Amino acid sequence: APAHLGHARTYLQLDVIRRILRDYFHFDVVFVINITDIDDKIIARAKEEGVTVQQLARRWEEAFFQDMAALGIDPPTASPRVSDHIPEVTAFIQKLESKGFAYELS
Repeated sequence: APAHLGHARTYLQLDVIRRILRDYFHFDVVFVINITDIDDKIIARAKEEGVTVQQLARRWEEAFFQDMAALGIDPPTASPRVSDHIPEVTAFIQKLESKGFAYELS
């Protein structure tokens, strides 16, 4: 869904910390925002709107970054999308299941 005040507050705080570390203390800061572009809610909403999951997710992603830019928040160094890492996510979940830290719901 579109960004709301809670999103803005979180990213504004992180941007202030990043700027202090980068501009005052001269640290090299890598700031990553993970993009959840596929989940049950996104799939359901895409079906409701008659668009693909990717179309809906990209629209929300673009709106989010436009909102952050309008607030003067610097863009992240990287913004990986979960859909680009499904094999790694699957392997991680399987590892958690094999160790008894997660379980499958039916």
